[in-house]
Amino acid sequence: MKFLTGTLLCSTILLLTGCSSSSTTPAAATTKTALTSIDGIWQSACQAREIDGGPYSFQVTLTADGGNSVIIQDFYNGLTCEGVNLDEDGPENETYTLGDVVTLDGSVASITSATKIDSTDEDGVTSYSIVAISGNNLYIGDDDDDDDSIVETEENRPEQLFNVALVKQ
Repeated sequence: MKFLTGTLLCSTILLLTGCSSSSTTPAAATTKTALTSIDGIWQSACQAREIDGGPYSFQVTLTADGGNSVIIQDFYNGLTCEGVNLDEDGPENETYTLGDVVTLDGSVASITSATKIDSTDEDGVTSYSIVAISGNNLYIGDDDDDDDSIVETEENRPEQLFNVALVKQ
């Protein structure tokens, strides 16, 4: 079930990239220093998308606190992120560790560096990604994988960010 939740999260983030619009213009991240904290509550804007011929909307909230995180994926019928949440799995609890800095090409929000992040879910499955903060926006890695699976090996860690911000609340 957690693999399905992780797959849904990756799919949700992929959908976010396809239909994102942000009223916040992030400041360029020029530092080459690894992040030491992503603590806070981070939330995407409501994203509307037509899936399987029907209108849906979704919103992702990440709460991070000292190496522990909770991911909430709200998924709705209709385009307004209102009504009954269709996500049957509920919040997903994970632990994470931040690692070394990596260099990026600046194609997402002019960000040229990110920090490695390794997340482990309640079932002990570890996924590998990158994360960057620019202003009040948090960006996560874009695994650019056609099958929308969780990146479960260091060798497949994303080398670029999703072009969608989670905004600090």
